[in-house]
Amino acid sequence: MAPAYVAARRKAPAFQMQGRALLPTRHSERRYAEQKDDQTTLRRTWFKGNERWQQIALSEGWANYREEYLARQYLNEPTYVGTTNALLSPLVNMYKRLKLLGCSFSDLEKSLCTYSIAGYRDNLITLYPSLSNQITIIIKEYE
Repeated sequence: MAPAYVAARRKAPAFQMQGRALLPTRHSERRYAEQKDDQTTLRRTWFKGNERWQQIALSEGWANYREEYLARQYLNEPTYVGTTNALLSPLVNMYKRLKLLGCSFSDLEKSLCTYSIAGYRDNLITLYPSLSNQITIIIKEYE
């Protein structure tokens, strides 16, 4: 005869054994239904990250820029390229130009606490009001 926990497990439906984290919530189902009804929107925005793609791109671009910078400065790799991704390469170049303009690493990183590229620009202008025109010109190319 099987132990009691094995018998109880056999009776339980399969979706309960997978855990509650895998089941959709009512909120996500509702949002998906709203997006499904809207014919102008083709993507399902309840997936993690779709609504904050600019924040993710800024963070990934920053990580690739720092990787490239550290490899060139401290590992004696002068031709090292942080990324070949078509989306991230322009952001790496943006960070290079901002650093050449006179922004510090700590201020560039502090300004990442935003959801959009426009918010990033505004955060940098708050820290460097005398460079506002140059910052706006550099970041405008990537918005």
